[in-house]
Amino acid sequence: MSPGSARRVVTTAATGLAVLLAGCAGNAPTDAASADLDLSAYPACVEQPAPPDLRDVPGLVLPSSATTFSLSEVGPLTQVEGVVDMTPLQARTFYESHPDLEVLRVEDERIETEVLATDGTHRMFVKVQIACAGGSNFTATVGAEAASEMIPTPAGGTGGP
Repeated sequence: MSPGSARRVVTTAATGLAVLLAGCAGNAPTDAASADLDLSAYPACVEQPAPPDLRDVPGLVLPSSATTFSLSEVGPLTQVEGVVDMTPLQARTFYESHPDLEVLRVEDERIETEVLATDGTHRMFVKVQIACAGGSNFTATVGAEAASEMIPTPAGGTGGP
């Protein structure tokens, strides 16, 4: 992958909003979850501007290093976009080990991870794509369990039971 193509803006089809490169501390992680991912092909992460104030979203669970830049409502669902100081593999580990979530499905391609999880009341789909050395873009879609059939799932389809 050329450095120019790694800087491309990632666009999500659901909202058409663009999320620029992820901000991060600048150092590539060295834990076991990302040890087999060569981050040297990715540019250094860049500092991001302060995010806008956004309301809390019931059922949305994000790592503490996540910064949310946009929030939109799509029928009974809420979609948020932002950046996180993690690789997709680290994000997968975060969701799989979260005590308040049950992971229903995962699709992992190392540079992109998709997770479908529930807290028993809300269902959430999170897609995390690497954008720079140690940082990723994310899109999360969350809604009540009653709307689970509308939530995307890893590898396509719907989030129904």
